[in-house]
Amino acid sequence: MKKLIWIITILYCSFAQASPIIEASKTEDIQAGRFAFMDILNNRIIEYDISGNLTWEFKLPWTMSTRFIQGGADVEWLPDTDSFLFVLPKAGVYEVNRDKKIVWRYETTAISHDADRLPNGNVIFLNGWDTENEPTFTEVNRGGDVIQQWFASKNLDPSLDKKNAQVISEPYTYTHANAINRLADGNTLVSLRNFNMYVIVKDGVIIERKGDIYNLHDPVLVGDKLCFAARNPNRVECRSNGIQNLRFAPKDKLWQPMRTVEPLKNGNLLITGSALIGQLSPKGDLVWSVKFTEFGFQNDGKPFIFKATWVYK
Repeated sequence: MKKLIWIITILYCSFAQASPIIEASKTEDIQAGRFAFMDILNNRIIEYDISGNLTWEFKLPWTMSTRFIQGGADVEWLPDTDSFLFVLPKAGVYEVNRDKKIVWRYETTAISHDADRLPNGNVIFLNGWDTENEPTFTEVNRGGDVIQQWFASKNLDPSLDKKNAQVISEPYTYTHANAINRLADGNTLVSLRNFNMYVIVKDGVIIERKGDIYNLHDPVLVGDKLCFAARNPNRVECRSNGIQNLRFAPKDKLWQPMRTVEPLKNGNLLITGSALIGQLSPKGDLVWSVKFTEFGFQNDGKPFIFKATWVYK
């Protein structure tokens, strides 16, 4: 029976095609460019323009397929090379160029949710499905040497950091880390969803912690402004010095759960839900959005969009 379900799933994934529907568009307020994300139905990275036209795609070779692709397949556009860095959960991180050639890879099972190329060429990535004995983040150089690893379990303080006992994840995850950012000062911001907080790490030591944001996702610092996604209610929010100055909390469940919070060059934010991708203005207005009919609400057990990335070229 399991084999039959697996065959049906493969056939469905082979024939299903993403169909974008533009739902909102205020042309004068949109950041120009394209967007890309991992299409888990067809095991490919797809790129579209803001009118919903397919502009590029990369079909994953069968040798790179992973049954965990829905468990945090991040994609980041690399402006210096016009290529894409992407994560296959529990498999590795890869770079593919516009000619659809894999030009770099680092394979490991301790990876999911987020990976970034640093200015020095190194790559830093998360292990969102970490256990207490596994690294929460790792940094490797171009040659595949491990530069540093950080273990949340060895650095969290039981008197300060309280794990959310209500969070249930499959497979098991200790922190469910979902975003990592190397800050301008060289420190590292890590989002720890199961602890409802982010921490800033310097030389392996937590020097700052911000908590009490239920189910925190994708926190990012822009100057003195903190922007993030969270749940209960599902929303994207920005705060400056603790004062809220942006909030977007739609009731449509296809926006749930929100994940991507990417600042764009014109001040907008790129955001994603289960089946929707959009741009918020600095005031929190939805100035552009696109819905993909093949994806649905994650908690209904349907395929969903994980994160998206903006492409300026």
